[in-house]
Amino acid sequence: MTTFHEVVNLFNKEQLSLSALRGKLVTTAEAAKDQAIADKRASPIYDTVVDGDVARPMTEAQKQIVYVFHYALDAAAFALGYLQSRSYPGGTFAKSFWVGVEGDMYTGGRMPTQAPPEADIVIGNLVPYNRRVDVQTVGSHKLHYRTPEGLYEDAARAVNRQFGNTVKAKRVYDYQFPGKYRPVHRNYRFQSPALIISPR
Repeated sequence: MTTFHEVVNLFNKEQLSLSALRGKLVTTAEAAKDQAIADKRASPIYDTVVDGDVARPMTEAQKQIVYVFHYALDAAAFALGYLQSRSYPGGTFAKSFWVGVEGDMYTGGRMPTQAPPEADIVIGNLVPYNRRVDVQTVGSHKLHYRTPEGLYEDAARAVNRQFGNTVKAKRVYDYQFPGKYRPVHRNYRFQSPALIISPR
């Protein structure tokens, strides 16, 4: 955060006009933001808040310019890579993850390029046996897949370790999505687990 007061203290010996001081504030704030992004200390997705107003132009700053960085898409990209890398390589399961945001689904390893700051991002898998791979049991019968058991829970923990200050990730036991497998027997409850990433 770069405040107007800090800029005045820094440049007041130059006897700059108010408009010139505002220009210095904008320049200093943008330089700090650009450097943070270049150093990978901040996300390239952000909102600019000027004196507490997200709609106010930077050139009208009186007190402060604050950049609010959003990390949900970064966390989702990390989670997708984690899930794919932990899945059996070359198999259908590893290639069938999807990423969803506000009703739009991205398959084939694709990621959305933008998401509203308040939106949840969901990651699931299209294969009908998604739950079996995750829990590796059917009733009391133990299954064995080359993909590790508890994949979504492991991914949630990994995301929370890496991005826990900015997002919260959790595994859900069943998630409804377009194209979800429907069993022939309607009385059979079919579950498809997923990972949900929510901004804090």
